[in-house]
Amino acid sequence: MRKCTRVLSVVIVVAVLCSMLSITTYAKSSDFVVENGVLTEYNGTDEKVIIPDNLGITKIGYAAFMHKNTMKFVKVPEGVTELGESSFQNSNNLTSIELPSTLKIIEGNAFLYCNNLVDIEIPQSVTHIGAYAFYNCH
Repeated sequence: MRKCTRVLSVVIVVAVLCSMLSITTYAKSSDFVVENGVLTEYNGTDEKVIIPDNLGITKIGYAAFMHKNTMKFVKVPEGVTELGESSFQNSNNLTSIELPSTLKIIEGNAFLYCNNLVDIEIPQSVTHIGAYAFYNCH
């Protein structure tokens, strides 16, 4: 009986510890729709989105990540030169984004109403930021 109690206690402790750990899943290549180098749509639901660097993406298209409220972090790969209009608009839980050193253009409304975006570093390569690109960001 003591052995059963001890085993049960260990199982309970492990279960509690596992439930306390944050399990991160990463976006799959199949979650991204790419047409002629433009990422036009993201169909995933991951919190941490690392856009693959082997898809030939040079632009994040219009509204590609709009209203993706499960996202908290996005990494945009090197080679991307433009964030299209409204590309991340209304992604309310987005708190952090990593932009590539190749980025040149951030179109209007790109991060419009991304209320929780607090961690972003705009690369020196950026030459244009459109109207309301960061409207209502903190």
